[in-house]
Amino acid sequence: MAVMAMITLAANAQQGEYFVTPRVGLGYTHNSGFGEFCNGFGVSLGAEYEYMVSDKVGLSAGVDFLYSQSDRVEESTPAEHYNSGESYTEFSFLNIPLIVQLHAGQFAFKAGLQPTINTSATLHVDGVKIGTDNLRKVGLALPFGVSYQFRSPLVLDLRCALPITKLNKEDNLDGDPDNKFTSVMLTLGWKF
Repeated sequence: MAVMAMITLAANAQQGEYFVTPRVGLGYTHNSGFGEFCNGFGVSLGAEYEYMVSDKVGLSAGVDFLYSQSDRVEESTPAEHYNSGESYTEFSFLNIPLIVQLHAGQFAFKAGLQPTINTSATLHVDGVKIGTDNLRKVGLALPFGVSYQFRSPLVLDLRCALPITKLNKEDNLDGDPDNKFTSVMLTLGWKF
């Protein structure tokens, strides 16, 4: 019976159909160049438009807003001249994933290209905000993931974006020339 349900759901997506999926979820970020500030958790809010080019293949474009705040660090910071007090980073990104989706039953496997806009980045040290002028405003990443559509319009989506471009324009404060920003998002959406 479960196999029949999966076949029925897969058959419902026909060539030429389109779907819109607003979604909300949690995000995890890893920044390779900020030392102890490298990991952060946050929230994700977005929507996706998918056009079915065949019964099994869809092309989608979306917009995701990802806010992340790093763990608070008490002892040291990326800059040697800041050595005391509580420190953390905050990032906000606008992601624009362009995805190819391969549908197999209730699952969809996804891969594509994702322009990323850095809308806000702040380093907090001892309660003082420090500018991050050496960070790029626009980047590029390779998103991939999998989603599962329940027997209702509810869709669970797990996605990772591996960076192509560096986050910083020049070597960052630690001297790491390869400072990159990776994100993972787990979202719940409503497909209609």
